[in-house]
Amino acid sequence: MKTVTASSNAAGFEPAKAFDEDITFGTGWSASSPAVPQTLTAELTAAHNLNGVRIHWGKDSSWYTFDLQTSTDGATWNTVFSGLTRAGQYTLPEVCTAKDVRQIRVVVTQVSGGGAQTIAGIAEVILYGTPA
Repeated sequence: MKTVTASSNAAGFEPAKAFDEDITFGTGWSASSPAVPQTLTAELTAAHNLNGVRIHWGKDSSWYTFDLQTSTDGATWNTVFSGLTRAGQYTLPEVCTAKDVRQIRVVVTQVSGGGAQTIAGIAEVILYGTPA
């Protein structure tokens, strides 16, 4: 990753931690509050053709509703998935096709369950594809 940013983050849960190759719960990015939507945006070091993405969510007992967007220029965004809901324990890849991707953005629109904690969080994002 070239750069990773987020709409907010809690202390110690910086955006880049969602791309540090550690899938352990509680080791990635977390928003600073339960407000939604929350976004996590990564700029790739070079353009890639994506075949899929695997998201390891931040809390296994929560449900996350999200959109996945890609961009070739950082200004125009294409929605690859809209309104997908996955449990925190769901770790299978989401299959997609997106060409010449320079940026990827996960937009968390709802978090439910998880006991008293309903804060957006991602332990790890894994991208699948090849250089463009």
